[in-house]
Amino acid sequence: MKMGAAKSTSDSASRSLTKYNQSITLFSPEELAELKLIFHDICRDNANKNVFCEQHLKKYISGRVPDTIVSKLFMMMCDKEEYVSYENFMVSMADFIKGMVDQQASVLYTLAISEDKIFTLSSFRKVLEMFLKCYEAILKNMDVNLTPSDTTKPNQVFVDVCVQNVQDGDIKSALDVCTWLQDKPLIQTILTDIMMYCFHIKNNQLKEEQSKADSTTTYLSPLLPQLVDVNWDNFTSLLSMPSILLINHHLPHNLRHIWRLVYAVDLHGASFSTLVKKISLQGPSILLVKDKEGHVFGGFASVNWKIGPSFIGSSECFLFSLLPSMAIYESTSINEHYMYLNMDQETLPNGLGMGGQFSYFGLWLDQDFGIGHSKAQPRCTTYNSTQLSASEQYNVDMLEVWAVGDIPKVTIKEEQTCSILDKDPEARALLDIIGKERKSEGLREDPTSDIPEIHNLPPM
Repeated sequence: MKMGAAKSTSDSASRSLTKYNQSITLFSPEELAELKLIFHDICRDNANKNVFCEQHLKKYISGRVPDTIVSKLFMMMCDKEEYVSYENFMVSMADFIKGMVDQQASVLYTLAISEDKIFTLSSFRKVLEMFLKCYEAILKNMDVNLTPSDTTKPNQVFVDVCVQNVQDGDIKSALDVCTWLQDKPLIQTILTDIMMYCFHIKNNQLKEEQSKADSTTTYLSPLLPQLVDVNWDNFTSLLSMPSILLINHHLPHNLRHIWRLVYAVDLHGASFSTLVKKISLQGPSILLVKDKEGHVFGGFASVNWKIGPSFIGSSECFLFSLLPSMAIYESTSINEHYMYLNMDQETLPNGLGMGGQFSYFGLWLDQDFGIGHSKAQPRCTTYNSTQLSASEQYNVDMLEVWAVGDIPKVTIKEEQTCSILDKDPEARALLDIIGKERKSEGLREDPTSDIPEIHNLPPM
């Protein structure tokens, strides 16, 4: 018995050492050095500086997540001991922030189960809601105050989407969570983010983006952009925490680090001319619309908005819905009608559109500011989207546009010297022959002139 017990202990120690050696290979030298400092920081108040207990971990993570979550993290780290060694700490960090889907599923399952080891849909929802609260805290550290009128509704919609196919009793083990998690890369990233947030781990992947945007800003999450060019004291955005996470996750990686507010009805006036002037030359952008019935939706434009007779953009464009449901509608291969912008034309639609076709857009804002449509019977061909607004024809309640990524290297003077007629000399010659006025010429007479008539939004 003694020899068998000794052999069992030796085999266990050997397996632990092997797992530790495998874990540390997942980290760069810089990450290993940072994690070693974190471990010693957690152990700081312990007489034995080589281990820490649950109380030390709670003190280190204090305020970031509930104590019940900290207790579960400690349980995963201690390997049935009363303390966590450096080796066990590193193995756990590998699972927490470098783990594959099966390891992430095990972590998520442990966080969600009750004290009697039962997984319920209610407890799972609470964990996801806790993740969103962590992101809200991160944004506050970045001096961003979204101040939405109701945070409960968008948070609830986000969680509903996450668990829409899960019923009580469906998940009985970490393996079931793994099956659910396989096709949810956003949740995988969120889990890694929250673990890094709990343990105060810096994200080295964001250093380059930090230097581009603002060297004084501390980024704690690759899913949260820096929101700039906005005074949060006098502006209430259509954005919510879940919408930022969802939209930013679907943007091209090089555009995720910074969002710049370029237009908002409340700040810049209800004028289509103002909208066009503000969003032109800003690079890729996100359009958000709220209709009078409370539906919030919009689209991502992958290139500069330009006035012209043709569709522009790329397959990176997408439409989205944020309230009362939440979804991303990516482009299909049916057509390339990604983006359209025109104004003051007699024979072409005047307004801003995404997807579909002329007079039948997936998302349309009319030049007659304050009205639009979202037509999709049964689906928008370009994005496979459903009707985004409450009614097919809608009235605008709020509208804002965020340019994403760095400011493009193009001068306003160069861009505004090119009109629709410059791009189509045959059309210009035809108008000369028949004596028609070139309406687009007026768009470039004075790029800095005052904005024309300001329209009032339609009444509620």
